[in-house]
Amino acid sequence: MDIWDISDPENPSHLSRFPYSNSGYTHSGWPTEDQQFLFIQDELDERYNGLFKTLRVLSSADLTAPVLVGTWVGPARAIYHNSFVRGNRYYMFNYIR
Repeated sequence: MDIWDISDPENPSHLSRFPYSNSGYTHSGWPTEDQQFLFIQDELDERYNGLFKTLRVLSSADLTAPVLVGTWVGPARAIYHNSFVRGNRYYMFNYIR
């Protein structure tokens, strides 16, 4: 997973790369409203690695050095697609092939 600063679209800047185990395809991520955490959705880790749906939570306090602070493993092999945060809730969308 890569983090880019695109505040100047003519001159994007690569801030960091965050590799994680069992990665398949980092499809999307969504920050908390206070910008302190980032939820990572990998669309293919379940499919290629036989995982149950796994949500990774990064501390984004320093975008040049994100830190894994937690994971959540769900009860199904559903595939994450898109998710988002509103207030203190995380809405997770997924599908099954």
